[in-house]
Amino acid sequence: MVRQIPVALDCPVPAPASRRPAVPLWASAALSLGPGVPAPGIGPARMTVTTSRPGEPGWLRDDSPSEKSGSLVTWEPRLAPSGPRDASMIVPLIKRDDRRADDAIVLPPESAILSDDLVGDLFIVYAFDLPGHFQYVMEHDRKTLGLDPGGLRKLSVANLTRLRSKPRVLQASRGAVRLTLDGNLEASLLLVDHLWPQLARGIAGETIVAVPARDCLVVSGTEIAGGVEALRQGVKRVWENPKTNPKLVLTRSLLVRRGGSWHVFEPA
Repeated sequence: MVRQIPVALDCPVPAPASRRPAVPLWASAALSLGPGVPAPGIGPARMTVTTSRPGEPGWLRDDSPSEKSGSLVTWEPRLAPSGPRDASMIVPLIKRDDRRADDAIVLPPESAILSDDLVGDLFIVYAFDLPGHFQYVMEHDRKTLGLDPGGLRKLSVANLTRLRSKPRVLQASRGAVRLTLDGNLEASLLLVDHLWPQLARGIAGETIVAVPARDCLVVSGTEIAGGVEALRQGVKRVWENPKTNPKLVLTRSLLVRRGGSWHVFEPA
């Protein structure tokens, strides 16, 4: 899909300055968020472990003595190397669709920015992960690299799990936990489909999330006492915080995981 991007959206996007080589493995995040199975904010929680075949997203043990930081394994994100852009450098960014007719610019077809709808007022923009910033993938890039527009989401998510290390699970509030990645792409974890069934195994009820900003992803469950309210309060704090970067805000809506995809959460 080709989308016209308003002037208000930032491009390129600043990325973290701190860099270390990324470990091309991810951890199974079977969180404990149900009755009798504690989690951060409810009790102790740890990552559990599964294995994968070569070439598939790997899962890293959290009890390796050489890789342990507290109770969870973390590494700084690695940015893509400088030089010519290629398909291996494309990652997904989540944006808020708040375009208005009076602030949108009409780009020539070759400069149109490639994107896909996600859910509600959110959409996905594809970007090259360059040293120090992101650069939108445009139609002329797609043609040069011979990319299939329908395959960009799958490609970008595969790159994300390769270029970024294991997400950390931190306490957000009682009944909710926060996933952290690199301070830029937390919301993009919504697109990592193999992550959410494993999270769901330790969550009471349906998995619900708040993504008030691109760097904020908070998780709870529909049957966790106070979970929905904790997410709503978290959204309110982010949106009303004067220090929040307005270019990073996403949505006030909560999302629920159903049938392998995200939907706007509407409590009964």
